[in-house]
Amino acid sequence: MDESVNVEAIISPFQQPEEAPIFAVYKVLSRQYERSQVLECMKHFCLESRNEDNQRKGLEFLYIIGFREACEKLIKINEASSNPINQQWGRVYRIVLERKTHYNDPNEILLELSRIKPLNKEINVIMLFLKLYAHVDLNQYGKMGNDVEAITEEMLHIRDSFLLLCYEERLDEVFFVYHLSKNELLLGRKYAFKVLNKTFNPDKKSFVHNYLAISYVLESYQHAMYHANEAMRIAEEAGDYRYVESVKNHNIPFLSAVNGVYEGITTSDKSEQAHLAVARGDVQTAIDILSPIQDRSPFQDYYLGKALKDKELLTKSHQAFIRQGHYMFAKIPLSELKKL
Repeated sequence: MDESVNVEAIISPFQQPEEAPIFAVYKVLSRQYERSQVLECMKHFCLESRNEDNQRKGLEFLYIIGFREACEKLIKINEASSNPINQQWGRVYRIVLERKTHYNDPNEILLELSRIKPLNKEINVIMLFLKLYAHVDLNQYGKMGNDVEAITEEMLHIRDSFLLLCYEERLDEVFFVYHLSKNELLLGRKYAFKVLNKTFNPDKKSFVHNYLAISYVLESYQHAMYHANEAMRIAEEAGDYRYVESVKNHNIPFLSAVNGVYEGITTSDKSEQAHLAVARGDVQTAIDILSPIQDRSPFQDYYLGKALKDKELLTKSHQAFIRQGHYMFAKIPLSELKKL
């Protein structure tokens, strides 16, 4: 942010004589300053707030913008509050944040949520989103329909315009994943571009591009690689090198191998090494890597079935994806079956 901009001086009028609502502050600042300045001022406002309502809403704002460190600080402020509602928001947002930063076991998240009785409808919406995220993390895509229905039903009872805007951004991302999992690619991509045009969060932009890349795997290698490279570029600019490595070692080799491309593609992931070996015709290397694996994933069954031209393994992979409720992934082994 420009050093000549005094954040405290900008925020001060909104804090006296009594604190303005967070949404009003955001709207006023957005009319007067550049986006980066607005976000920095809002971060400061959220962390300095003494208004319990703003402290709660600030959690959603900081998280959805991607200010994880600031969100952690505000979680602690809410946890230390004397207000039970703020305490609960702090507890729930700790789950929200640690899911991203600590990669917590989705089953543990579901168990923790079952122990919490929501004190208002606003935090219940976040708990419902968390439940849906856990199902996705567990590859239980078939449960998404009921989760989405529960979220949209609860959102009908929310009157707060600021939170509704935040929740709608979350819901657009959910619809993106949901429609792709149903193999409704055009509809899924429509929601993807809504998210990309709306969000300021680089983590979310990287994720959307990465998942979009997979949606093009059987249609256009050029489009798939464009989105994979965009995912890496955005993650690198944000300093998220773990995500860069994930795209580089998993998605790019996968997208390439499916399309028979292997020159110049490297990976440290053993399964993707096997997949690339199949692409270059080195079937024995793929067999040596994949055959010893117990309880192979649907993707690993697809790679081995492709290497061996084994209809049974390819069918097993296809049916496993169907059971997960991910029809877009199910198309990939099915396309190989059709070639046989």
